[in-house]
Amino acid sequence: RRIWLNVKAYDLGGALVYESGAYDAATGELSLDQDAKIYHIEPGTSTRLGSLLGIPAGPSFHFVLNDTVYLDNRIPPRGFTNAAFTTVQSPPVDYVYADGQYWDDTHFTLPYDAETVDVTLYYQSISKEYVEFLRDGNTTNDYGQQLHDAWAAQGRAAPVVMATASLQLTATGAEDAPVFVTG
Repeated sequence: RRIWLNVKAYDLGGALVYESGAYDAATGELSLDQDAKIYHIEPGTSTRLGSLLGIPAGPSFHFVLNDTVYLDNRIPPRGFTNAAFTTVQSPPVDYVYADGQYWDDTHFTLPYDAETVDVTLYYQSISKEYVEFLRDGNTTNDYGQQLHDAWAAQGRAAPVVMATASLQLTATGAEDAPVFVTG
């Protein structure tokens, strides 16, 4: 499961001039653009275990073989402390949250002509990549294909809107803005 931000910026005429975290409902694919902010966990196989098993180390969907976490940037709940989450072996990994922090701040650099911004926070219960991993990795029967077919028939685990916000942008630092002369 994962949540992510979809950020769309429009110019004065309403044309889309920027998008991050785009989701294609027809294919079930989430855009992994350079600005995409996706909150999730990436478990995987360590170098030590990988060498013992003869498999590559790194993030993996093969949960039975995973022995480490490469990334966990899921937003913590209210009351979060790093010590408590470390005690239960669930600290943030490759990401930092301060004690008591139950939110995240993310910055996007928008084009100069962006006038309005629509932000949507989406939740998705299962990703296309995970469903395809289960389908492709099952060589003993057709259960992986059955799962994939059910996933596709039921809307590809369509994301659910958790929150939205719309913003009207205003210029700041006008003295640094480029000057346009016409006439």
